[in-house]
Amino acid sequence: MKIPAYVINLKNSHLRREYMEKLLSAYPSIDVNFIEAVDGRIMSKDSLSEVFDFDSCIKRNGRIINPGEVGCVLSHRKCYHEMIQSNKDYALILEDDITIVGDMNTAVNHNTINFMHSSEPRILFLSGDYWYWRKKPITDVFFAVGSYAYFINRAAAEIVLQINKPYNVADDWDLYKYMGVKLYAVYPYVIDANIQDLPSDINQEHWGILRKEMSFGNVIRSYIVGIVKRFLFHFGHFESKIRV
Repeated sequence: MKIPAYVINLKNSHLRREYMEKLLSAYPSIDVNFIEAVDGRIMSKDSLSEVFDFDSCIKRNGRIINPGEVGCVLSHRKCYHEMIQSNKDYALILEDDITIVGDMNTAVNHNTINFMHSSEPRILFLSGDYWYWRKKPITDVFFAVGSYAYFINRAAAEIVLQINKPYNVADDWDLYKYMGVKLYAVYPYVIDANIQDLPSDINQEHWGILRKEMSFGNVIRSYIVGIVKRFLFHFGHFESKIRV
């Protein structure tokens, strides 16, 4: 049985689509489906406000995220809707600017698939930049950055989609963890972002959070998360991507 995969790709990004088709052709076990990305950059302010909660976004992130970032989170949600509507138990979600830096066949195998077939809501990262508790082939993740390569199962997608009007960035995994989704990652990681050949289409001016404008509860949580991240990093429990 093939592994269902959704590749997020803007309608006119033909070169990226060809790049991904060639990259993934080496893995016949992966059933590649291209999902037309939501391009927030071409949407009006009113249209964006209809589908994204900017007020809650400020309380969550301390800043307004740009239209490209909004389009990114909507594109990932589009994949989750497609997975559920297609009655799939899980799916591999990929952005169209990845590069493979490890052994995909070791990371994506029957053990991984069996792991994703679970009633527990699970997200499994194939990418790096995550803080983890124990070093093992599938490790428990405390915090992660990046949304370009991960598995998500049906139970997790259903939880994420309980947010009718999103207010988060695409890789706000801490929010999903708070909602009950369990975060895991393959160790060592196998997929990176190809920032050398494929620069981001999002055009971010700011990264992360700005505590000045965040709600009090989110500020406190951010400090606690930061302390735990430093603790894990100190003890070598951080899997850093090499940023190809």
